[in-house]
Amino acid sequence: MKKLYKLIYLLPVLAILVGVNYTVDPAHLFSHDTTVNVEDDYEKVMVKMLGDGYNVTNVENYNERLFQKYFVESLKEAPNVLVLGSSKSQLIGETFWGNGVINSSVTGATLEDILAIYSMYEEKKITPNKLVLELSPWVLNDNNNQSRWKKLEENYNDYVKMLGSEESQSSFSIPPKYLELISFEYFQQSMKLLFSESFEQQAKPFFFTSKEFEGEFNLDSLFYKVENQAYYANVSTKGGDKITFLNTLLKKPEFYNTWFEKHPDIPLMEEVEGLVEATAVSRKKKVGELADFEIDNIVKLNRKLLENTFWENCPIYAGPSLYKTPNRDNQFLTRVIDGTISYPEKYRSRKQKKVNYMAQKFASKNIFGIEQFKELSQEKIGLLKRFIARLKKSGVEVELLLVPYHPLVHEKISSDQNYHQVAEAEKLLKSFAQSESILLYGGYNPYECTIGDSAFYDGMHLKESFLKRLLKIK
Repeated sequence: MKKLYKLIYLLPVLAILVGVNYTVDPAHLFSHDTTVNVEDDYEKVMVKMLGDGYNVTNVENYNERLFQKYFVESLKEAPNVLVLGSSKSQLIGETFWGNGVINSSVTGATLEDILAIYSMYEEKKITPNKLVLELSPWVLNDNNNQSRWKKLEENYNDYVKMLGSEESQSSFSIPPKYLELISFEYFQQSMKLLFSESFEQQAKPFFFTSKEFEGEFNLDSLFYKVENQAYYANVSTKGGDKITFLNTLLKKPEFYNTWFEKHPDIPLMEEVEGLVEATAVSRKKKVGELADFEIDNIVKLNRKLLENTFWENCPIYAGPSLYKTPNRDNQFLTRVIDGTISYPEKYRSRKQKKVNYMAQKFASKNIFGIEQFKELSQEKIGLLKRFIARLKKSGVEVELLLVPYHPLVHEKISSDQNYHQVAEAEKLLKSFAQSESILLYGGYNPYECTIGDSAFYDGMHLKESFLKRLLKIK
């Protein structure tokens, strides 16, 4: 009976755990389970735009694994070179070897991701001539704390079964991703995201305040067009607060339809868009370059808000801010036709002092994927070896790539015994490559790769020119 009481007391805790994990869902395990409308599917829209022959910019907060699923399905022919790995390799594409290169790398890729994504190529019968496999040390860490791959768990389980491992989880009556609902580790990831700046921006879009109207521009043009209309009496009255009016206006999803019926000849969207741009310009003049990040978000968040309100004027019905572009490098994150990415302008143009600061900050916290790296996973080593054996047997040429860390991060890794397994992972991968006559480029130590801090965007992402140097491309 006492045990029953204890269980009852634990129920609220369990409810909170499940509620937070399901609602925040940092790995997007549940966010697309009920998708029924192609037009509303962010990832499918991205792939469609790429298929139309354009790059896609202003990309944010999407599920990379789901994107890969649709992306591979959309391919018409086998690539000459396929690149698989983590975000460290997402810049490697046609600018390296010309046409015929496809990149299907995903952020934080684990061995599970790599196997699941490659299985899609096999299933579609578009296997490449060459596979460049970027392997970060956490692919051999059982405690890498990554769960995003579970969006592709069915692909992974089927492929592991084909490789002859007993690891396949197909015997579970409950899909493994649902076990994350009661996972404390997933709860920690959820709480971290919940209190992060990025989640705040998603949950609470920026609204105008008096600070934005200290410049020369104002709301008079827009305000006076609606203040005397009876329908809007509850929104704005003559001489009322224009800022409150605008924010209330933007919050009303039915506003556009009503406005269009009454004023079909007045291009309201242009008025509000002009105000958004003017806001950014005014803010930049006031606070200077240090506010670039905030300025970018003023434009992006309000644009998203406007598109939810004035959907008929937007490029995608009821969807997020995606734009076709022939350009590879843009102000915001861009997905390129060959599957690569182009970083946002502010990321590409960071000064070295800022880069080093970011690297130092990265090293001072939990280093991604290699905390609790107590030993090399024999199961993952076995899976990797069987995977490569299958590739070679099917005639696919395999090359391995190890991308170094920023010198400041490597200094922490090499001097702290808790990260000793990183060097062991490198040693094992190099030994394996040599025994199998596989070309291996790079390493985790930047000094051995003769690469300095100017080669990096942050603590572990190399610039394109230095990736080319690592791969011996002139």
